[in-house]
Amino acid sequence: MPSIGPPRGRPARYPLAVFDFDGTLADTRKPITMSANHALEELGYAKRPDAEIQHLVGLPLAAVMGTLAGLNSAAGDAAAWDTSAGDTAAGDTAAGDERVDALCVAYRAAFVRYASGNSPMYEGAADALDTLLNAGVVLAVATSRSRRSLEMFLEAHALQDKFTVLAGGDDVHRGKPHPEMLEFVLAGAGFMRDEAIMIGDTTHDMFMGRDAGMHTCAVTYGNHDRDRLAAADPTYFADHASEIPAHVLGEDSPLSSLDG
Repeated sequence: MPSIGPPRGRPARYPLAVFDFDGTLADTRKPITMSANHALEELGYAKRPDAEIQHLVGLPLAAVMGTLAGLNSAAGDAAAWDTSAGDTAAGDTAAGDERVDALCVAYRAAFVRYASGNSPMYEGAADALDTLLNAGVVLAVATSRSRRSLEMFLEAHALQDKFTVLAGGDDVHRGKPHPEMLEFVLAGAGFMRDEAIMIGDTTHDMFMGRDAGMHTCAVTYGNHDRDRLAAADPTYFADHASEIPAHVLGEDSPLSSLDG
């Protein structure tokens, strides 16, 4: 496990880079949509379009499955999960609902089958991590995926030794987009919020980073497209994983992505 704390000399614009996992480092869109629809169909709910499922990726699983089944009041509107609109975290909406619990159990069982061989790393993602590590940047992951599931994926892709802090959905009481997960990471890694950047593929990641007081980098190759991500006003955009290090290290023009 890499060392904890700011690297001596702080060579990077952001000495701590926090990554989402699904849709940012690994392409899990196919097993996620297949597993969600498998669970819905198994328990008597209508299957949902892939785009609708991908819109919710990044939120706690109970919020995702409850919304897809029509059991949540927010009806999948991403704006409803923006914590600036209120104090209720996305994961609280379906808390204690046995129907949602059953959907989550069915989803997890299906995902074990569908994810095998269907979750490749994005092109350039592994090299981007190595570039940052070689520059002395500390890496972390903040994901709604459970800690156990995250660790299994990291081991499958030989990434388990690259990250100093891991934050899974079961490490916090309030899931994305509430900033608790990033507060957990900052405390564990020993950094201030202005020393860190949140990198993710959904507006949920961007809202979480914003509400934690951090700058953000939106990757446009994952679950949310550039237009949707732009609504969350990220500090930077990355259209390919290879573009991420320049933003983190400060090798681009500061905040250049906001110009165009």
